[in-house]
Amino acid sequence: MFSGKFVNSIVTPIGIDISKYKNISAEQNNRIVSIGRLTKWKKYNSHMVDVVYFLKAKNIIIKYDAYGDGDQQPYLIEKVEKYDISDQVTFHPNIPYSQFQDIIDNSLMFIGAGTALIEASACGIPSLIGIENEEEPLTYGFLHDTKGFSYQEQQLDFKKSKIEDYIVNLKEIDIESYKEECLKAQRRAKDFSIKTTIQDFIKMLDTAKSHDFRLNTFELKLIVLSMFVNKMISPNTNYSRRL
Repeated sequence: MFSGKFVNSIVTPIGIDISKYKNISAEQNNRIVSIGRLTKWKKYNSHMVDVVYFLKAKNIIIKYDAYGDGDQQPYLIEKVEKYDISDQVTFHPNIPYSQFQDIIDNSLMFIGAGTALIEASACGIPSLIGIENEEEPLTYGFLHDTKGFSYQEQQLDFKKSKIEDYIVNLKEIDIESYKEECLKAQRRAKDFSIKTTIQDFIKMLDTAKSHDFRLNTFELKLIVLSMFVNKMISPNTNYSRRL
């Protein structure tokens, strides 16, 4: 369909407004949080139930709070009851987007995918990647362990490791090392900021050499900027609906 070559093209994310995320209370405790729809491809919700159960057998107690609904909820609740860990794993209803920071406050880490993973990192919460359609309880690691803008798809060039290993390590490292993990999370989130995206688009427009443009560069910049402004002021919906 397109005859051009895109080897030298600039790749940039859609962009999120990370400036609105304050430093919240990441704590080296036993609480892990997920926020998002409970769908079949998000197998990390089920894996987390297994991990909590397996770690309990090793006398390592984890509290897992998952927020959101979806077609997998009945299966997940049944699994929790089967393992008899209802006191450790809770599947909560949807939350309004405005409550995101309050929900993840005072947690050891976040596990998930999509925008929520980036936003949790922006809050200074170490955020473990839930790999799409991953049959085993494996992860690529924390978002800040990866590079680039793809981080949750299958067959990426990242090593897979056990989810439980990351949890145990994060609980056992000294407090200064834990704080450093939180800072790494925040720094990584900046790669996905709307500011970075706008700068990349402007750079792309400034270096464009195509003779097919019918608008001048200034007009194109205005279009790009207005697009992101509209994104930032769009009304919020239930957070799990966005993921």
